[in-house]
Amino acid sequence: MPFVGATINFAPLDRDVPYHLIRNKTCWQNFGLTLGYTLVSLKDSTANPPRDNFFEKSAFVTGLSYRLSNTVKLTGGFTWYFKREDSLRKLTSFPVIGISFDLDVKKYLSDLVGAITSSKAPSAKTTATNSPTP
Repeated sequence: MPFVGATINFAPLDRDVPYHLIRNKTCWQNFGLTLGYTLVSLKDSTANPPRDNFFEKSAFVTGLSYRLSNTVKLTGGFTWYFKREDSLRKLTSFPVIGISFDLDVKKYLSDLVGAITSSKAPSAKTTATNSPTP
């Protein structure tokens, strides 16, 4: 089941250094807490018992992740949703396991902002080289 989430690492790790070159890694550098939400709805009125999403249109994902490299993690945990029994909603879950790929959001956002701002206004460097010399 596809999901989008974030991992909170238990210890700092410099992602600019290749993972295999980091010596004396602790277990805290390998593990992290994963939180996310599914990209598909689990709501199903025809199921027995019927299911409802944790959020309005998706379920909640929690788990632990184990870092395999700078960008790849093995993740295991639970997907949380509600099942309806009579007039009650009972929180329940099912296990999930998967591989996740990190995206350096800060890098992509700064590249995006840089591309937008450079296309809107000429840079000072370009203006200085195009200006006539006295």
